[in-house]
Amino acid sequence: MKKVLFYLVLFSVFSSCDPADNRLKVKNGTSDSILFRLRFQNEIRDNKGPYQRSGIRSILPYETIEVGIFNQWEGEFERAKPDTLLLVIAMKKSELDSILLKRGIYNNSVEFDSMQDIIWDSLYKAQHYKYHEYSLQELNELDWQITYTNERFKEGKKR
Repeated sequence: MKKVLFYLVLFSVFSSCDPADNRLKVKNGTSDSILFRLRFQNEIRDNKGPYQRSGIRSILPYETIEVGIFNQWEGEFERAKPDTLLLVIAMKKSELDSILLKRGIYNNSVEFDSMQDIIWDSLYKAQHYKYHEYSLQELNELDWQITYTNERFKEGKKR
């Protein structure tokens, strides 16, 4: 009887609230598959630099995906204050795949996932990406829908 009561209480706790905040949606508005990563960045730079919010995510042409976190997006903005911006960094998947293929690393290889991060970081440092910065207010105005297009996103730069 105690076990049944314990599992009933446990079930009601987990089913009563949804800890994930999956309001943020990213749409690929181009005919190319893209890869993107989210980082929080302060307008006033400190020695910490931007901190990463997500791993590398892939989006097919014209596809929309949800990006969820296990707390609230507002809390993430608050944690990274002052003047926090969400930096959305994107690049064509074909560019990253091309570099990996030149190194003999294929999509189905075990090395692919680990090398993807390394190559991404080197492309980021070499400024081979496009980006757009969003404030919390802008995301609210956009109803948490980000659309990647070549025209809207700027060429990479270092801050």
